[in-house]
Formats: sequence, C-alpha cells, structure tokens
Amino acid sequence: MSFTEPTRYCLWCKDPLRGRSDKKFCDTSCRNAFNNQQDHSTAHLIKTINYVLRKNRAILAELFEMAGETATFPAAVLLYKGFQFQYHTEVQHANSPAPFYICYDFGYQAVNEELVHIVPVSKELLCSWHSGNGTGRRSGI
Repeated sequence: MSFTEPTRYCLWCKDPLRGRSDKKFCDTSCRNAFNNQQDHSTAHLIKTINYVLRKNRAILAELFEMAGETATFPAAVLLYKGFQFQYHTEVQHANSPAPFYICYDFGYQAVNEELVHIVPVSKELLCSWHSGNGTGRRSGI
C-alpha cells in the first residue's frame, strides 16, 4: 500500500509546496508578503485606537481650557465634538458613586445622567495610583 502525502499550498500565493513537510511558503518573498499583511492589520488597529485616544484627550483639554476649574459640560457637548466615551486609558474606582475615567493627563467623571466634570490629572496623582498608594481600585485598558 502506498501512501501519498496531501498536497500542501503556500499560505500566500497558493502554489503547491515542495520540500520540507513543515514548509509554509514557496520562498522568502511570499513569507515576507504574508507577514507584512498580518502586521499591517494589527498596526492599523493600534493606529486607529491611538487616534481616538488623542482626539478624546484634545477634546477634554479644549473644554477644560475653555471653562477652567468649573469644567462641567453636558455629555452631549462631548459627543458633538466627537468624543468616544468607550475609549480611555484608565479607570479609577475611588470612593465615589461614579468611576473616574482618565485619558492620558485629563480625567472625567459623570456628575449625573447628563453632566460630565473634567479635570486635569497630575503626574504625581497618576504615579500614586500606579504604585498602589492611591485610593480605590485601578483598571486600565
């Protein structure tokens, strides 16, 4: 009884493969093209998320600069400017009813169903939270 190996195909160009049984690509160019395509999709996702985070931070900074210490705005204003609430760099669950969301060096917290309070976050405060000396639980994304 003769056993024939199933034909294997290049993951990039789909040409039949010859040689080693664990071979996945015809040559270096197919391997490079496949890997570059794989890396591109991941890089694109990261680039998109970073763009949204930078935009969120810019909106928080703009609104805080406009209002100063009393930077409380309707959530609709943030949404109108393009703010995406599901993207932030960290969440602090301090001893308050609502979590404190951080986007780089600015934070915001829901005052009620409609209002959001914006504050700058000092480097010292972030460092104390990261070292475990701050109050509350920390969960980053």
